[in-house]
Amino acid sequence: MTILGAVCWPEVPPERLRDVALVAEETGLDELWLWEDCFWGGAVPACAAALAWTTSLRVGIGVLPVPLRNVATAAMEAAMRRGATARRGSGTRGACALFVTAMMLP
Repeated sequence: MTILGAVCWPEVPPERLRDVALVAEETGLDELWLWEDCFWGGAVPACAAALAWTTSLRVGIGVLPVPLRNVATAAMEAAMRRGATARRGSGTRGACALFVTAMMLP
């Protein structure tokens, strides 16, 4: 099964995120992926907002900078987001990527 999605870069202003999420859903994309970059917008609240604005789009976080986040807290946020949004939050993949990245740190 092919899954089509898009990535919303952290440089996209927060006030444009709603339009991005709605266009992604209206055009039939399966997923929208966000990531966090140092000193741009936070991916966790952006993901929660995108999930609130849409009804069927799966939204995930691809990258969270490990030096800025606690791994356990990030995993708890991903699990809560996924459970609270009828499993539309693609948190499992994001959490796994986060744990792998954290384990590679010196």
